[in-house]
Amino acid sequence: MTRLWTLVALVACCAAASAQDAKPALPAPVLESLIKEPDYAKAWDLVFLAEGYPASEQELFFEQARLMARKLRFGNTSFPMREAYTFNFHFVFAASREAVSWKPGGKPRDSRLRSYTDEDGVLVTDDALADALALEVAPDVDSIVIVARFQPASAYDVSTWPKALSDVVEKPDHVRANADMPSDGKRARMPTIDPDAFVHELGHALFGLGDEYGEYDGALPASGHWEIALTPNLTTDPSGARWRHIVDSVFEGGGYYATGVYRPEQACRMRESREAKFCAVCAHTIRSIGAVEEPSEAKITSPKQGKAVEPGALLSPSVEVAWKQAHDPLYYAIELYDAAALEASDEATPLWDDYVEGHLRSFEVPVSLAHKGALTVRIFPTNYKDESADAAEVTFKLKKLAGGAVPSTTGVSGAVDPTNQ
Repeated sequence: MTRLWTLVALVACCAAASAQDAKPALPAPVLESLIKEPDYAKAWDLVFLAEGYPASEQELFFEQARLMARKLRFGNTSFPMREAYTFNFHFVFAASREAVSWKPGGKPRDSRLRSYTDEDGVLVTDDALADALALEVAPDVDSIVIVARFQPASAYDVSTWPKALSDVVEKPDHVRANADMPSDGKRARMPTIDPDAFVHELGHALFGLGDEYGEYDGALPASGHWEIALTPNLTTDPSGARWRHIVDSVFEGGGYYATGVYRPEQACRMRESREAKFCAVCAHTIRSIGAVEEPSEAKITSPKQGKAVEPGALLSPSVEVAWKQAHDPLYYAIELYDAAALEASDEATPLWDDYVEGHLRSFEVPVSLAHKGALTVRIFPTNYKDESADAAEVTFKLKKLAGGAVPSTTGVSGAVDPTNQ
């Protein structure tokens, strides 16, 4: 009898503990919209998501999100964006149990989108949760803006932090906004209510513009050239040939580096989020996004199909691939394959690949002198909408070299065709 009562008491105790630990259900998300174009297919629908706001701050979120939307709707700096798109705005309030942590390197708390601040002071969000919430509540989704509510400044005693942390973030306002490029999801993450920074981040998310400021004193490493190729307002070519059809000026510094990267003008909203306007290249890119031409196929002029080619630069051997193009795309994707492997399967893994700027007409492709058999190069011109033309390709062989040169696949260098200047 005693054992029975003990078991009943234990069950009752566990049930009480379970009830105590159970979290109250969150209210259903609430949607408000500002519709300018009822035909969603003709509009760009921006969806603002609340992150880290308690249920009691629903109106605060709507007020703050509308403030950012107003900057896009009426601001002078964002005028080129309004020329490019007709915007609809959808504001989704989904309450969280806890605010977002602003401590660098922290962990997600009990917020709706499981956001946190990484070791570099950048706001990180669970993109899958954000996408699912937007698609569930908003009538149409083209881009997502996450608006984060942080713990109060008093939540942490910064004086007790290691210097490596306090140098990154000392208060919630120091957490960095960021955005995904168009090919990566078109999301913007706003850790502070900053309409000026919001327009800057939309430059990334909607139009693929790169940051024009330099944070690092050194030069851009060769491994970072491919990222510059994807951004129309940056180049590694000091001649400025990439945007000469728009403006004839070049300034060094951009893409986070002080040297080795160049931007079109001294001042731009993509260099400083308080700057009054976009530079000419950024404004042109934004305005013309809707009229971007479909990329035309490139025509490879060298090497010749089926010919044997002698690589240059034996310490880092390469083959110069040259092509013709009707008009400049944003960039080219270039891939090098073992020809036999590519013939066997179009899903073959490339031996090497890279992205190069769209004004180029030739490029040094690294090769291995130890490679046996033919090689195939493919070139995909890609435009500002991330649309690619069919691949141009050529298959060639390497000439056998005397002297027993050491095989290598290192060293990639770009070459600008003088006829394209």
